[in-house]
Amino acid sequence: MCVVMLGAALAPALGITLGTGAAASAAALNIGMAAISTGIGVGSAALSHRNASIQAQQQARQNDINAQSAIKSQDDQFRQLNTRVMEEAGAAVDDRVDSLLQAARIKSRMRASAGEAGISGMGLDHMLRDVHRTEARNISQINRNQDAIRAQAVFDGMGVKAATESRISSQPMVERPSLLATGLKIGGSAVGGYNQYAQYTT
Repeated sequence: MCVVMLGAALAPALGITLGTGAAASAAALNIGMAAISTGIGVGSAALSHRNASIQAQQQARQNDINAQSAIKSQDDQFRQLNTRVMEEAGAAVDDRVDSLLQAARIKSRMRASAGEAGISGMGLDHMLRDVHRTEARNISQINRNQDAIRAQAVFDGMGVKAATESRISSQPMVERPSLLATGLKIGGSAVGGYNQYAQYTT
């Protein structure tokens, strides 16, 4: 009954004269059904657009949160790498100092022992050169180790950066609803309603 009343109320606005009797009630019913169908189609399209917009906003916010988390993790890993390099550099300095002191102690003992034994000249110089070469090899090895640690840290840093970029880029794309598509749906509903209306006015 409400549908008939809706159709009867809309008929004058649409320029339709319903008359009286059963035929008028049927026409009013049909016009009301067309209006309801159009309203449902338009409302459904608008609601779908709104829900899609909300979902897109939520996904965008989640992507931002994930990106910030990935960047924070990257920064933390960079700090750990820098700390490790600095610690190794400090240890390398200690190793160099220890090597120099050890070589100096050995040379000092050798000179003292050579003096007590009456050794001098070429023989003593040869032994001291051996100690010096050993000291130089130790320092060189320490430097190579430190260079390798720095190179590994750079390589690890590149890996961290690549992993962060991959983590960010692999997030779901934000698909925002198309106003054009929504407009076409609404237009389709309006056309469908008009076609129904046209059936009852011809």
